[in-house]
Amino acid sequence: MLDKNVLYYHLNYSQENKNEAVFQKYAPEGGKLGYPFFIVMNKDGNVLNVHDSGSLEAGKGYDKEKVLTFFRKSISR
Repeated sequence: MLDKNVLYYHLNYSQENKNEAVFQKYAPEGGKLGYPFFIVMNKDGNVLNVHDSGSLEAGKGYDKEKVLTFFRKSISR
């Protein structure tokens, strides 16, 4: 599903590069979630969902089924 229907991009947040303009435009409340978090947008660049990543994690990565469920719900909005 992800490879065919979703473009994913890792947008960095660090002391050296906070990407403030991008985060302010697409997820102004995202900082309250902590980092990292997901921003889901449609093909027109409209934000569909902003979600913390913690609930999708498993071990040192992400739980595949939780992530797929999250994306499915986000894109069906």
